[in-house]
Amino acid sequence: QEFLDDRLSEPSTTFRDGLLYGTKVVVEHLDAASLLLVTVRTPDGPRCALVHPTAAGLTRVEGTSTRRQPVWEVTFDATPAEPIGDDTTAGALIDHLRLGICATQLGVTERALSMTAEYTSTREQFGRPIATFQAVGQRLADQFVNVGGIRLVTLSAAWRLANGMDATEDLLVSKWWASERATDVANATQHCHGGMGVAIDYPLHRYTLWNKHLTVSLGAGTQSLRALGDHLAR
Repeated sequence: QEFLDDRLSEPSTTFRDGLLYGTKVVVEHLDAASLLLVTVRTPDGPRCALVHPTAAGLTRVEGTSTRRQPVWEVTFDATPAEPIGDDTTAGALIDHLRLGICATQLGVTERALSMTAEYTSTREQFGRPIATFQAVGQRLADQFVNVGGIRLVTLSAAWRLANGMDATEDLLVSKWWASERATDVANATQHCHGGMGVAIDYPLHRYTLWNKHLTVSLGAGTQSLRALGDHLAR
């Protein structure tokens, strides 16, 4: 990713004379990668390049993501790289990454909601399941709608991509839902679990942390709306 998510279509890393310069952040799975596929800026526009993870001029700084997994900041300083693809490759890569994030978020929110439905159906208070209380039922009904919305826009974007159609608008709308509405799902499922929601020996917290990580990946809701506005204004 870029330091500023709004610049995904204008990579800060540059490629010239076979060498790569710049920095990428929140790089995942670097410890298992045999090659790095990097979006780069060239005089002819955005492109992609392949880099070996042990290439000269490549430095890495390890950190931890919101979901407690390792991520790296990778800096390239005259690092040898091999160009790959054409002028459509970088855009297609970002489109498919964005779709993958939205699809993963759909699974995360679906599972968190189903866990909450099961928990509130068995957790009793005042002699009856808390799911029968109007406030709890309404809260979870709203999240059912939110998860359905994430599913709808994600499938729409996937269908357009699979059929070779322009999916820019659908992908940005999908990413907004997978950020803003997914956050609503995370908050509601945590609250409806009460104290169990923050217990680390109960699995809900893993979905909440994963949700947060996906929410900000490739830009959160605000960045998605700005990109959508720019797209519609063209």
